[in-house]
Amino acid sequence: MKYQLSNLIKNLNHYESRNFKSHSNRFKSKKDKKITLIYNSIKYKDVDEYDENIREIACYDGSKGAFAKLKNQLTEEIEDSLIQLHKKKHSEFKVYRNLQLFQLSWDKSLFKEAKQYLKKAEKTAKKIENYELLSLITKKLIQIAPYLHDDPTKYIQQQNHYHDMMLSINQLDHLLASINYKISQTNFLGKNQRIVQELEEMSSRLLQNEAFRNSAEVKLKIYQSIRNVLLQKRDYHALCDYLIDSYDNFETHKVYVKANFADKIVHISWIVNALLKIKRYKEVPQYTDELFKALLQYDRVFYYKYIWQYCQSRMLQYTFSGKNLKAIELLLAFEREELHTQPESISLYLNLNLCSLYYTAGQYEHSLESLAKILTDTGFNKLNEEFQLRLLIIELIVRFDNKDIAYAYNKSREIKRKFNHLLKQDLHTRDQQFINILTDVIRNPDSFKDKRLLAKAQNFIQESPEFEPGSNEVIDYAVWLKSKIQRKTYYELIPRLFE
Repeated sequence: MKYQLSNLIKNLNHYESRNFKSHSNRFKSKKDKKITLIYNSIKYKDVDEYDENIREIACYDGSKGAFAKLKNQLTEEIEDSLIQLHKKKHSEFKVYRNLQLFQLSWDKSLFKEAKQYLKKAEKTAKKIENYELLSLITKKLIQIAPYLHDDPTKYIQQQNHYHDMMLSINQLDHLLASINYKISQTNFLGKNQRIVQELEEMSSRLLQNEAFRNSAEVKLKIYQSIRNVLLQKRDYHALCDYLIDSYDNFETHKVYVKANFADKIVHISWIVNALLKIKRYKEVPQYTDELFKALLQYDRVFYYKYIWQYCQSRMLQYTFSGKNLKAIELLLAFEREELHTQPESISLYLNLNLCSLYYTAGQYEHSLESLAKILTDTGFNKLNEEFQLRLLIIELIVRFDNKDIAYAYNKSREIKRKFNHLLKQDLHTRDQQFINILTDVIRNPDSFKDKRLLAKAQNFIQESPEFEPGSNEVIDYAVWLKSKIQRKTYYELIPRLFE
């Protein structure tokens, strides 16, 4: 796979990178030191494994063939360090580890020890209901039975049972995949309106089957399918109710265990987002608390993967209950303690939220500093044009309120030129209207005394959609115009949704 090494290195988070360095410090030979130089070149310099200058940057003077072997060795060393670091993260890893130890014992003809490793693997595989692995394990138990004078009959029966379960679950997967494809193609027109009911009826029939009745895996597959159907149908009220009801049911019946705990975190995140979507704001803090509690379980194994989702939910709660300064403190703590563990893209959204929060607090210089981190980043030009446009509109607003009038005026003209083709599209009529009003306001800060412009602004406000937190307009256009007309601060007019 091309760029495998470069992508592998670039995608290492802080802890994975630190673990690899610790892993590589064991190497003392000249050859191994060169491996570290290659790693550092790709990780910290703007090069990849195919760059013509990488050998020079990594101070390597050997042949191209030898250099290719070093890169392959580096890939293997990073992969080994990842496996070592995350060996306890997923139960499947424990199964594979015991299967590897079985093979090593088998190679040494230590059959009794080999069987013990198989039994350990079997115990874990049963917990996670992985019938493919169970089928493989029983195959090996049958293989080793003659060497221990065991009767293979029970293992043969077990393997047949696991094989049947595997086939049944595969059939369920195929059925759900087919249904999901059909509804995505028809967009729920006509007869497909009954699809959710049909899925529920199917789930009831499946769960009457003794083999499936206590299967967490089957329950989760059915839940996820119905969830996705409701989402595609855009029936957000039904989706929210279903998410909460299924979550309560899973908690009662202890469906979520360590092996599938990531599914629980995702489930809670869906509930939070659904509640926000249908404006049941007062219920959000309860599930945000539930989300954070879940992140701390099982030695915080999923903490860094989902901590940003928690921060976003808590930030919205603080922001729209009159506690925007507390929201700023939350994000600054995240920046200090967690940002280095996150994908690079999170930095953009962190700074965007800080820009908005500082703006609501009247701290315009800080707001512009956070926004500048986005606008001056090399990745800004790689963002889609719509996102670039919205970011530059935010800058116009903050610049105007910071009294950078000349800059704001020149910038507004530049935006109109650069995004003229985009602003002509029907999807961006609202952006175009707001920029025109904003340009007039920038030209003359007292322009709202002009009846024509005032009418234009009020008409824009009346035609605006209902305020929604987390929308594409990080600073809501209509609320901003209201604040100027009423001579109030923007944050005074932001609704207190969570109180």
